[in-house]
Amino acid sequence: MSQMFGAHRLPGIEFEAAPTPAPDALPRMDIALFAGFAAMGPVHRPIPVEDFTGFRRIFGDACPLAFDAGKGEIVTAALAPSVRAFFANGGKRCWIVRLARTEELQALLQDGLPPSGDGIASAGQFKLPGLFALPQNGTLGPAVAQARSLGSWSDRLSVAARVERSPFTFLDLAPSPPARTGLVGATSEIELDRLIFKTSAALVRGDLVQFDDSLGTVYAAVESIDGPQVLASLLADVLPSSPPPASAPDSPPAESSPPDIIIFGGRVPQANARASRVTVELRVDDGSDRVSVA
Repeated sequence: MSQMFGAHRLPGIEFEAAPTPAPDALPRMDIALFAGFAAMGPVHRPIPVEDFTGFRRIFGDACPLAFDAGKGEIVTAALAPSVRAFFANGGKRCWIVRLARTEELQALLQDGLPPSGDGIASAGQFKLPGLFALPQNGTLGPAVAQARSLGSWSDRLSVAARVERSPFTFLDLAPSPPARTGLVGATSEIELDRLIFKTSAALVRGDLVQFDDSLGTVYAAVESIDGPQVLASLLADVLPSSPPPASAPDSPPAESSPPDIIIFGGRVPQANARASRVTVELRVDDGSDRVSVA
């Protein structure tokens, strides 16, 4: 019997290890990283670019560093020429890290002490005439537009603002309990008085609404819309130095004289107030006859 069954394998489970298939292509090992000084763009974080046009769009052209009196020429940073040469010699993709002396970096190097000394990079600031902003401390102040990145590249820019008003009609204007506003980001802890009204105008959340009545001008920001009903937070009450001139109901609000008082928070406008949706048009001129409108 032993000879009869000895040549046969008993039933069971058999394991076979299959070899791992080779990848179709090896991972790319030619991704380059360039770090240096650039005219504009984000700082201290890697940004991928796939052609020199993309580099120029983000980081600008050559970055001047100093004037070489011996050679009589301006010395520029090596970052832009290096990236240009990389793509000219067949490069497909690289990462760019723009270096700069920032307040954060200086505080880190000085063990948390406030930055001191000249040469710290900053972004251009542009005051917007006739506009006010609500900063984190909850106090109205002049509105300021900031350049998108650090550096002196924005020194050649000029910004102008134009305010446009679109009148609309409303009904059932009434006060609403105060609540924290969700429209001003970091200042969401500020509690503002509110009002509700009904309108058929195409308002959207975040719109600035102006009410003109016999007492002055009230500004409110649209918080939410539920059908024809609009809930808005009161931002400011502007009291003119002299009462605004009377005008026809369908005419745009007349320009008032310079305000004497601006009260944060505002008041509920009178029922017969004239309402307008306020939009701001910004014109940015870069000195080369090109104008951007926002």
